Amino acid sequence: RVNISVVTLGGQELGVVSAARTWTTQEVCAHIPPLSGRAGRAARLVHGGVVLGAGETLAAAGVAEGSQLQVVIDGCGAEVVLSGSADGVSKLWDAESFECI
Repeated sequence: RVNISVVTLGGQELGVVSAARTWTTQEVCAHIPPLSGRAGRAARLVHGGVVLGAGETLAAAGVAEGSQLQVVIDGCGAEVVLSGSADGVSKLWDAESFECI
């Protein structure tokens, strides 16, 4: 198991999740207290500036002990999502395909 910190794009920590590296992104989201039980509100996880695929495992994404994942909440009606990281890099994402524009 690995402990990962889950934060918003603004840097607010939503919680620390103790997860098996075989977990998918959906399983991680189900264990984040502010997200669990919110039907109709999907979330995308970002690791190292890359949006993780819905069925991707933490191991396949290179998530290790102490990693930090950012969470983007879907369903707000936006066409694009802007993300930023601590190194000052900003990326613009297509909100439907989750590809970097």
